[in-house]
Amino acid sequence: MINVSLTPMLEALKTNAKQWRHEKLLNWRYGLVEKHIAPGYRVLDQGAGTGWVGWRLHQRKGCRVRLVDVLDRNETELAHEVYDGRRLPYADGSFDVTLLIFVLHHARNQEEILSEAARVSSVKIVVVEDTPRNRFERAVNTCCDTFGNLKPGFLNPHNYRKIDEWRRIFAAMGLDVIHQEVVRPFFPYIYAKTVFVLSP
Repeated sequence: MINVSLTPMLEALKTNAKQWRHEKLLNWRYGLVEKHIAPGYRVLDQGAGTGWVGWRLHQRKGCRVRLVDVLDRNETELAHEVYDGRRLPYADGSFDVTLLIFVLHHARNQEEILSEAARVSSVKIVVVEDTPRNRFERAVNTCCDTFGNLKPGFLNPHNYRKIDEWRRIFAAMGLDVIHQEVVRPFFPYIYAKTVFVLSP
């Protein structure tokens, strides 16, 4: 009898599944923002995480992208800076657009983060956020976000807001909403998500 170990095959399948999901999620996130980014834009990806959305903008649109976050989880060749989560280390108007992709619900100082994004952006801010519509969606959102972000030093206060709550905050800060789109979630995250494009 030939003793064949299934371990290498199972590990290969696991790796392939992980790579497939990574590519699928990246394509989805990139698709949420790319139509709002002109080729060659100076882009700040604030709360960039692994940096792959910024990297794709750099590759496909020739954007000059910088990454900034409170932790260094950068997996790309793009320049990355760690900051204190409060004051961005850039001069006023240093970028055409700042991205905040699923960032604000991880923060307790949401208005301060938005204010800093507005300060360094000369054209627009693109915000993508979880916007649960009811208690059920909020509960599912909290559960998925908790287990999806079990990383040392990763803050997750689950500071979600509904669309009308975000719009009130933007209006109070003098940020005009020039585009709003409720987007189809990436399975299995069934709760609502919204793209806001703001004029600083």
